[in-house]
Amino acid sequence: MLTGDLIRLRFVQRFGTCAVQFKESVAEHSYYTAMYAMLLCEWLQENYKDGDIHRWGCSNTAEVLRRALIHDVEEARTGDCPRPFKHGSASLLAAMQQGAAKAADHVLSGLGEGCEDLRELWLVAKDPSLEGRVLEFADYLSVLGYCALELGSRNETMLEHIDDIQGYARLFHDKEYDFMRALVEDADELRVFIFKGVDCEKN
Repeated sequence: MLTGDLIRLRFVQRFGTCAVQFKESVAEHSYYTAMYAMLLCEWLQENYKDGDIHRWGCSNTAEVLRRALIHDVEEARTGDCPRPFKHGSASLLAAMQQGAAKAADHVLSGLGEGCEDLRELWLVAKDPSLEGRVLEFADYLSVLGYCALELGSRNETMLEHIDDIQGYARLFHDKEYDFMRALVEDADELRVFIFKGVDCEKN
């Protein structure tokens, strides 16, 4: 097949350890991450024009979208691992990242010649650059959107993720995300609304 092992992403289910109403594959998650990334980039283009310290252009947007589409390719081989487990300890996270790099190599090598730069793209997908931070926030919004879908369907088992979602949200309270602070604050309000009726702190 033209996409090689990437085809597996449509079969890898996220939140695989949870009872869910609507199954979401890694391929679907990557699509929604890219969609949120595109909308974030449009906001940045409108709010940071030529001359601003965080000037944003079409080349930045293209870079973010490339990263969004490739950021989870390793899961075609590893499957989706629950975030709370993966981030349970620094040593475990380091070992899993090492294994993920090998899996990404395997998946991307199947795309043939001319795709060598994709491994580097995968490695830097969520780096400290502005593009990396936009992708990280878009990834979070995709998760938040899925939680909203499940909780909106009365699936209260998703409430077990509230601590993890709050921990994820705190990442964006760092000053490095000040360039889109208004959007981060909007997301905080939305998170509280989604988990309404639960002891959900805003910071």
